[in-house]
Amino acid sequence: MPPLAGVVESAPATMRVRFETELGAVSVSNFFVPAGLDRDVVRDGGVFVQTYRKLPPLGSVVTVAMRFAGGGIIETEAEVVYAVEASLSEPHPGFGARLLRLTPSQEGILRRYLLDRDPLVHKG
Repeated sequence: MPPLAGVVESAPATMRVRFETELGAVSVSNFFVPAGLDRDVVRDGGVFVQTYRKLPPLGSVVTVAMRFAGGGIIETEAEVVYAVEASLSEPHPGFGARLLRLTPSQEGILRRYLLDRDPLVHKG
């Protein structure tokens, strides 16, 4: 049966908003850890995704696709744990998200990247 005129069909509940980001030596996007000693990106932190798109709500689960210099790609679900709104004092808006389902291969790519670049320290 065709949809009624003027009725908008909603997307399936399982669809997630997808964000893509590139991670490199000087990118604003980077992995983060909370302030404190002996924090681990995989266990305690996540990825900061710099974006000018509408920021997802705190607590929401999004899909994050991360491209690394050299060609590695990680795509996984992530939970939004903080947001940075654009302002005069903050030219790099985006959000921090905890990575939810990394495979061992994806974790290996992430850890190799962290050998060359320290994560951000999130003080929120």
